[in-house]
Amino acid sequence: MIEFKKGEIYTFGVVGIRESSDEKKYIYLSDGEKETYRVTPYDFQMEWEDSNRPKFMQCLITDVSIWGLPTLAQVRWNVLSECYEERESEYSFKLLEIREDVNTKASYYYLKDPFGIVHRYYPKREEKRREVGDIFSLLFHGIQEKEDNSDYLILSPVEDFESKKEDKAINIDSTESENYDPRNESLFGREDDITEFKRSIVYPADETEPNIDKQILIIAKTIAGFQNRNGGKLYLGVNDSGNVVGINNDYEYLGKSEYDKYTYQKNIDGYENKVRNSVKHLLGQVSNSNIMLDSKKENNTDYCIITINKVLKPIFLNGDKLYERTGQLTQLLKGDAITWFIEQRMMERNNIKLSETKDYILEVSDEEIKLDEEIVERVPLPDTNISLHRSNLKAVDIIRHLASDTVEADKIWSFITFYKDGGWSYQSKPISDDTVEYELPITYSLRKERLAICYDNGRVNLVVPYDIIKQVKTKGKKYKNGWNTKAKIIGAWNLHADDLLAFTSIDEASIEYVKIHRLKAISLHDQIYSEGNVLINENYGAKISTVKPILQKYQHFVSSLICKDNQKTRHIGIKRSDRDFKNVFHIMDSI
Repeated sequence: MIEFKKGEIYTFGVVGIRESSDEKKYIYLSDGEKETYRVTPYDFQMEWEDSNRPKFMQCLITDVSIWGLPTLAQVRWNVLSECYEERESEYSFKLLEIREDVNTKASYYYLKDPFGIVHRYYPKREEKRREVGDIFSLLFHGIQEKEDNSDYLILSPVEDFESKKEDKAINIDSTESENYDPRNESLFGREDDITEFKRSIVYPADETEPNIDKQILIIAKTIAGFQNRNGGKLYLGVNDSGNVVGINNDYEYLGKSEYDKYTYQKNIDGYENKVRNSVKHLLGQVSNSNIMLDSKKENNTDYCIITINKVLKPIFLNGDKLYERTGQLTQLLKGDAITWFIEQRMMERNNIKLSETKDYILEVSDEEIKLDEEIVERVPLPDTNISLHRSNLKAVDIIRHLASDTVEADKIWSFITFYKDGGWSYQSKPISDDTVEYELPITYSLRKERLAICYDNGRVNLVVPYDIIKQVKTKGKKYKNGWNTKAKIIGAWNLHADDLLAFTSIDEASIEYVKIHRLKAISLHDQIYSEGNVLINENYGAKISTVKPILQKYQHFVSSLICKDNQKTRHIGIKRSDRDFKNVFHIMDSI
């Protein structure tokens, strides 16, 4: 066993990111023998995939227990160096708090960058004053080393940099001038909140080996970030200084993906097809229909400009990661930030205001309402008497328009009927008589997915309808052992494995709790009469009151209420009275 010493730096192998027993995620590390060492990750490290996860990491030993086990911290110099590569460049920060230095009594900004790293910045007296919540850019000059792993960025306001350029003449004929900045010569301007340059869709930054799958993921992330903000332009084949370097060398590798087996022409047409197919696959058709590709030439070298529209429907990467453009960087949103983002998109799209009656109202004139005609045509409103030309369209209607791409008619494959005496049957038509306890249709598209049977004792039995029906052969015949008669069925649904179940329970003090579980986290059973898994444990003093299904496409609205996969029995939920989740509960109820 290694004898660790406090204050020293050790190199560990990176095993991966896992969730621990305290329900937090850590980077797990190995010393070559044990793989139980761990360190807290930054936001940008949570995005690691197998293709871009480092093999090794250096950590500082901040403490050693009496058993010789170390407490680790990432080496801040390494983290800052990885994220801040280009000196004399602008980087974006968000002001979290305005604090006072306990020693000097000077005010400083407590900042967070899109990488998830916090910083201390002392604004100059002549500098524009900022407010908490502001996002603004600072000029990065380098990293100052400091003891105790407290290295910090050397930053200055962008205004100072701009004024210096105006005060001194810039000799554009000499790259040796201290004031020379090649970005000032670019025909495309400089990277900012609506402009981004990428050299290639094949070669990741600072890498010499082609990796089209890794780089195309970065391209898709950038497009999603623009669409989730204010739109913008992405220049492909243009370096960080804004000069054309070309995309011609990318053509040879368009078909080298491990996942995309389509054959692409080795020219600009194949290049555009590759970008289109990748965007459609990673971001969806809505995103794909809101980009325009324009191929250009400079000195017989091809480059491409993607004009990216702002989209009022949230655009997710791979269906589960939401990015937003922040200054020059693309930021991953997490937790409640996703809920707040979607709520703002809903209000922006439909000019909704949160009224004093705690309901969302769509304010429109009597003359017209402007909604996406394509979506209105494809997605019918709920079966209510609400008119689109009245100012009372509720959140449930907006969510259905906002979150749906398509709604396709689905044929009923069979009906499953549970009888009061405990029996069951399946047939082409419903029975619907006094002998029936519960009955539901099984659709053709979901016949091999999940049948969730929920009981009033807090248990859920999850089975595959196709497998259950194939166990018996006679349609319309009544069979024994159809459900768990020790409890009462309070709901049963035919759902997709990616869907969710929302549970409401009430404790002995009449306090109401809510929690949501992923179906994938609930064990499957092979018998329809199984008692199922305990989801609301009555031993914790709470009794289930309702269960409602939530489709997977709505999970981002309620992400802060979704339990960890290992929280099935020991977590009652979040109190309905918790004001921090007020808007999330409202949206959940609307869904």
